Amino acid sequence: MTVKLTDLKIKNLIPEDKKYKVWDAVVSGMYVLVRPSGSRIYS
Repeated sequence: MTVKLTDLKIKNLIPEDKKYKVWDAVVSGMYVLVRPSGSRIYS
């Protein structure tokens, strides 16, 4: 999934059964990894 990552978008990401990445549409290579536990990791 590619979206413009904003504070609100990141806070509204819902954990799923498997971890997944949400890529930023503005900054190349930037993504948020959402884990099943609900934690979010920025890279």
